[in-house]
Amino acid sequence: MCFNVALVFVLSILYECARSKKNTFGTFFLVSLGYPLRIFIGICVVYPVYTKQIISTLINVILELLGWCDLPLLSVDKTQHFSLSVLIAFMSAYAFMGFFSVVIPWLYEAIEEKRKFEKINKRHYEYLISKVETRYQEYIVKGKGNASTLICSKGKISDMWNWTYIVAILIFSILIIIDCYHFRTDNILSILFLEFLFIASTVCICIFPDTKKKQNIALIFLISVLLLKLFLCCINFGFVIYYILIYCNQAIMSLIYWFLRYHFQDDFNFLRECKKYLLRLFILIIGKDAWKYLCK
Repeated sequence: MCFNVALVFVLSILYECARSKKNTFGTFFLVSLGYPLRIFIGICVVYPVYTKQIISTLINVILELLGWCDLPLLSVDKTQHFSLSVLIAFMSAYAFMGFFSVVIPWLYEAIEEKRKFEKINKRHYEYLISKVETRYQEYIVKGKGNASTLICSKGKISDMWNWTYIVAILIFSILIIIDCYHFRTDNILSILFLEFLFIASTVCICIFPDTKKKQNIALIFLISVLLLKLFLCCINFGFVIYYILIYCNQAIMSLIYWFLRYHFQDDFNFLRECKKYLLRLFILIIGKDAWKYLCK
């Protein structure tokens, strides 16, 4: 536990140093480690024995690769190798999620700061503005819109918040494909098709929607594909916790991306938004006329 606390302090100090030195790459890299670090600490607290085994495997692998250990690499339990690989993949996906979930609010702040004061003091804000300079001139300088209009406009895959979201989702899809390739070869083609369709839908939600209707359609299509993957998984393989966990992560990341990019609010309240959407679902189920009658 002391090691985990020390790790948090070290990362926080390095982040503040990167910001004070105006090191753009260091700032982005260190802030993206926030989610993986918190999740890793949570795993350490809940499953300390499992964590020790994984760390021991990681140390053995590193020492063997460096040639500093006589222990043969293959002598390490293959189950631990698999667990280590999955853990690294999960942490990497969470790092990319941390990146896009921070960059989008930062971009909103950068646009508002530049619009009001012309000069931006934060180097990483300047870097973000430079990546959308053409769109900034079109929507902000020419008065065609605001920060929300700019970010919700048709994007590019090369936009930092887009490619990091796609990579985060892709990592989980690769884990599914690898598992099917080794253990469930009978269904590999259907899994490959669905994962390809899901990745295509994540690309669509990044670059095509420029109206609220298109944004909602893109999200509905993406969630529909995800539910189809879950349904076929339960039919073909049963209730596989590993698959369910991956699909839940893909759903959560997609919703985070969608809300941040298309429905960002400075005073965002998660519980309030959940209540709002649950109320809409309830009205959809009982009908508008019945709802109006209940409200009388």
